[in-house]
Parts: sequence; C-alpha cells; structure tokens
Amino acid sequence: MSAHCLHEMLASQRAALVEEWFGATLASYPAHMAQFLRREADRFRNPAGHALRDNLGIVFDAVILSDDWDRAARALGDLLQLRAVQDFTPSEAVGFIAPLRDILGRAITGLKSGSTDPAITGLKSCSTGRESCSTARTAQGSVAAGPWVPGPVAQDFSPVLADDLRAQIDAHVDRLITLASEMHANCRLRMDEIRAREATRRTWVIDRVHRRV
Repeated sequence: MSAHCLHEMLASQRAALVEEWFGATLASYPAHMAQFLRREADRFRNPAGHALRDNLGIVFDAVILSDDWDRAARALGDLLQLRAVQDFTPSEAVGFIAPLRDILGRAITGLKSGSTDPAITGLKSCSTGRESCSTARTAQGSVAAGPWVPGPVAQDFSPVLADDLRAQIDAHVDRLITLASEMHANCRLRMDEIRAREATRRTWVIDRVHRRV
C-alpha cells in the first residue's frame, strides 16, 4: 500500500472528518454562539456557520493533501477573524486546531484495524499509486458523518507508512498552530488600533461640541 493510498483513504472520509472537527470547534464557543453557528446549514440563512464549515474544509485539505497552503492560510485568517471578536485568550483562540490532530489520529488508527466503511474496504487491494487509489475519492459531502466502525485489517496495510502519515499530519497541525498564533496576534493588534482611533475620534467630536457650546 502506498503513502498516496493512505491519503486517499482519509480524503474519502472528508465529509465525516470535517463535520467532526466542526463539532469540536463549536464546543470551544460559548453555548449561544455555538447554537447560532450550528442551527442552519444554508449559506444564506447562516453565512457565518457556512463559512466556518467551508474554511475548516479548506484547512483540512491542506493538512491531508498538502494542498494549496496559500488558500488554507486565507481560510485560517477568516476563521481567526470570527474568533477574534470573542473573549478568547490567545491559546483559546487557536485551540480549535489541535483537535484535528486527534480526529485524524483516530482515523489512522481505524485504518490500521480496518473499517466496514465501503470507501475503506473497497481499497484493500490499493497498492500501486494514484490510478488504483482513484476510487477512494467521493464527492464532497457525499459521505455521511459518523465514526468509523472497526472491521477486518486492510490487506497490504503498512503500519510504517501510517506512522509516517501521522508524523506528517502532526507537523502540518503544528505549522497551522504557529501560523494561527501569529495571525491572531496581528488581528488583535489591528482591532486595538481600530478601537484606539475610534476613541480618539469620539474624544475629538466631544471636544468640538463642548467648544461650540
């Protein structure tokens, strides 16, 4: 089994894994905000919740497929802007990223033990590269969310490749946390500057009014 096949196996479960990460991210918000973000999947009725799901998916793709990190950085910036207006400490603001490590770690463990999911069991003979792995991909959102159920061990599964993939994912998550910490600090700095300018403007207006009086 190639390293590419392992990436494809995880990519085939994109919808379920992103939804699990979405749930973990919502848990970090105050209850009323989490309920607001979750209540409606329609992008027009709940643009903030839809943007949250969409941007998490973009970052997920970068972690799994090393795909378009510039786009992932923009998505991460959008996620942090939403969190910057909340009363989060710096560590809490970027804390939504770390659960992705555990979610993908459990998914890789599921690959080691096998799975009854058709997207996984259909890949038992996958060992020759991209062409043989092509059946792993499904349309985004086509896989129902839910945990994997352990099944027979996948044929030709390589624990060494799985450990390499886990190490790669850990490195990508660490990269995201570092980048997010820098972005959040810059975002809070900009917000503080905006508040300071607004306070100066209000003081100036009040002063002008008092002079006229």
